[in-house]
Order: sequence, then C-alpha cells, then structure tokens
Amino acid sequence: MDITVQERFLRSEQRIINNRSRRNRELRRHIGIMALLVILFSIMAILFFSTKSMASSIDEPTLYKYYKSVCVEAGETLTGLAEKYCDTDIKNFKDYINEVRYINNMEDDNLVAGLYIVVPYYDVYHG
Repeated sequence: MDITVQERFLRSEQRIINNRSRRNRELRRHIGIMALLVILFSIMAILFFSTKSMASSIDEPTLYKYYKSVCVEAGETLTGLAEKYCDTDIKNFKDYINEVRYINNMEDDNLVAGLYIVVPYYDVYHG
C-alpha cells in the first residue's frame, strides 16, 4: 500500500508541474499576442494620422511672405494698411503694425502723405 500512496504522490506532483508549465506557456502566448496587437494598433494610428495631416496640407495653399512699396495717401493709417494687407490667419493687426514700423524705422504710428513705405503681405507662390 505504501507504493500506491507514493505513486499517487509522484503523479500528483507531476500533474502540478505539468499544469504550471502549461499555464506559463499560455501566459507567454497571451503576452505575445497582446504585444503584437499593441504594435499593430500603433502602426495603424501612425498611418492614419500621417495620412490625415498630408491631406490637410494638400488642400491648403502655402502662403509666402512678400514685400510691397506703397505710397501713403492723405488720411491713411497703419491700422488701415493692416486691414488691407494683413492676413489675420497668420498675424494679428498689432503684430503686423509693429512689423511695418520696424521695417520702415518708424518711431510712432504717424504717416506722412506722399511718402513710400514697405509693407509685408502673404500670397501663394508667384514663380
């Protein structure tokens, strides 16, 4: 009878070892599948967002900065020039006026009729 009890014990121990190794194999397989899914979703997200950004940049024309010399007319103001030449998608009026003042070495906002000043504007490429 002692042999039977010992055989049962050995079989039980072997079954425990087999179950443990089977669970470890399944766990490694699940971890591998999860890692593969994470990589796959990452690649799909990168492709989706890069395609989306390329599409939006194709639809919108590229604007380039140009400079133009204009003759100041009587009563004209820097704000009026900003309204005429400033692209508000790129720059606000205050920054535009400061740029015009800087380009033309102006100390204040006063314009003298008949003088020429340089103003920036944005447009598509004129190649």
